[in-house]
Amino acid sequence: MSYSIQDFTLTNGCPSRLLIVSPDNVPTNAVIQFVYGFGEHIEMFEEFGRFFAENGFAFVVHDQQGHGLRAKENHTQGIVSTYQDFLDDITLVRKKIDADFQNLPIILFGFSMGGNIVLNYLLTYPDAPYIKTVAQSPWLRLAKPQPKLADFLAAAIGKLTPKPTLNAKLDFEKKLCMTPKALLSYEQITFIT
Repeated sequence: MSYSIQDFTLTNGCPSRLLIVSPDNVPTNAVIQFVYGFGEHIEMFEEFGRFFAENGFAFVVHDQQGHGLRAKENHTQGIVSTYQDFLDDITLVRKKIDADFQNLPIILFGFSMGGNIVLNYLLTYPDAPYIKTVAQSPWLRLAKPQPKLADFLAAAIGKLTPKPTLNAKLDFEKKLCMTPKALLSYEQITFIT
């Protein structure tokens, strides 16, 4: 199997990286373009990519704006200019896939927040050239309504500073992920505190 991590530039010149895993010893049936969830990064999906490659699918995932190693290096963790940038980034990655994997069908797969982004992408671009779409556990709304005071304070803070840091209140000890390697990568790269 072929495995690489490549530097990639997203919308508005945002530095990012791509993880590309593809089969070597079996025919490639299709390409899976994966969009992950809140606070994640490409290293967390290495094993996922290997699974697909072993079963005849190329796997491509990009670090979203505000996520991953480049965001950490540039102190832009958790920051994206507009939601539309997430959608535009899907199109940019798709163009890279089209160039690298000519004439292969492409499946768009989103998980959690990535599922939300994928669904919104399809609503915005209903003729997008994907043969299938998967939205696994899409983040459609918060489990509990956010207090109106929190909305007001977030809007006020956003006007004062475009780069506030907030605690996501995720507990790593409650098995946020199953593998020790993925847990370590959460602690090293993500912006979750």
